[in-house]
Amino acid sequence: MLNCSQVSRLCREHTSLSEREIEKIEEVSRQLQLIADLTGANVFIDCPMREPTNAIVVAEASPSSGETLYYEPYVGTVVYEQFEPSVFLSLRAGKSVLFNKAVTQRGIFVKQSVTPIKNDKDQVIGTLIKEEHDPREIQKMKSLSPATEMLWELFFSTDQERPALSDIMKEHFILIDSSMEIVYANPSAKTFIAEVYNLGPCEGKPAEEVMPFIKPVIHSRKDLVIEEIQVSRFFLEVKKVDIYKQDQVTGMLILIRDVTDLRMKERELVVKSVVIREIHHRVKNNLQAVASLLRLQIRKGVSEESRGYLTDSLNRVLSIASVYEIILANDNIDDDEVDIVSLSNKIAQMIIQNSHSEQLDLQFSCRGEPILADSKKAVSIALVVNELVQNSIKHAFHNRPAGAVDVTFKREKSKVTLTVADNGTGMKKEAKRSLGLDIVKNLIEHDLSGEYYIGSSSQGTTVIVSFTLEQEGVKEYGSTDSAGRR
Repeated sequence: MLNCSQVSRLCREHTSLSEREIEKIEEVSRQLQLIADLTGANVFIDCPMREPTNAIVVAEASPSSGETLYYEPYVGTVVYEQFEPSVFLSLRAGKSVLFNKAVTQRGIFVKQSVTPIKNDKDQVIGTLIKEEHDPREIQKMKSLSPATEMLWELFFSTDQERPALSDIMKEHFILIDSSMEIVYANPSAKTFIAEVYNLGPCEGKPAEEVMPFIKPVIHSRKDLVIEEIQVSRFFLEVKKVDIYKQDQVTGMLILIRDVTDLRMKERELVVKSVVIREIHHRVKNNLQAVASLLRLQIRKGVSEESRGYLTDSLNRVLSIASVYEIILANDNIDDDEVDIVSLSNKIAQMIIQNSHSEQLDLQFSCRGEPILADSKKAVSIALVVNELVQNSIKHAFHNRPAGAVDVTFKREKSKVTLTVADNGTGMKKEAKRSLGLDIVKNLIEHDLSGEYYIGSSSQGTTVIVSFTLEQEGVKEYGSTDSAGRR
């Protein structure tokens, strides 16, 4: 008799399904016994767990008459992707996988069909699985006994002149019999036991006495257990697989992999990220402190000419600080890429606020995909935008109450074009050399390896800056590295 309360409990405890989706799973589970009787097969419902590579059996049914594949209950068993690929293919693709040959987690060869269960939004919330014996495949498996003997010789050969495969494995390889005693441990496992527990030969001794940390693993009723356990200074990935003979557990295989180096490197990366974040934070704070000193100097009273120079310097410092503010706002501090369009918009708004030019109409646009730059390039771009927008605000709108400045980024394949255009009075003659234009020229030519053009008329002034995306520095949005990471 199906226990619906058990179905809902397992779903609530181990999955992220909503109440409505759980009701859908219960509705399907009520039909399991009928399906099992009609097809003469074992049927199950698996639902995805919160961990993306695991699922859990929430309901099962076996034929009321006829042979069943399993005599022990499967409900509550965790299903792993490496053992049930068809289940996870159906969960992800939302398609049925019919009459697939498979070896279950209990080592039984079956013919398996998997059908997705979907919610009202056509999203996959579980799978309906039908498993039955394939007589032809059973006969094939029987003919594999010579191969089984060969594998046994390969793994456990006792010939002193030829090492067994298990002897040269780095993983700790341990066999335990039905009485929970160790019957075999490879050299790697023996070395580990001697190092951690200062014990000699371990064969014939209770496994949980030799290795106390393994007790919850070997006493688990699950056929397959994968856990990570810390023992002393070691981080161990422990796998247990039950060994069946005629549906009876006759022993278990324990594989232990030392992942200490991996965990130590992960910790080092975490520490590195914290240090990098702290450095960025201090740089930003120091820049803000310099900006505060400049503001204080401006307020103390200086000549109008000096006020302009100090304001220009203030905007430059704040432009650089904006880069680090955006980096710090990123959840992944190791990825110091900055969206230069958002950065430029932030800088331009800041300039307008500091220059009390709120009557100006500032327009920003970007054509093509977002453009990302590392922190070094982003600082150069920030300073270029700062100088160009600042020049428009200071020089384009003499004796005019209002005006407009358009800042446009355009990307075509690897080429990026920045255009800053105003509708001011224009330059009556060629632009004079100034510190601001010198900064722009040096940054564009040396840091960005690009070029720029200044055009002016009575309708306004336009500055066009172009540079090419490079492997280092400005990066293409959505590109991947050699390892396939985005």
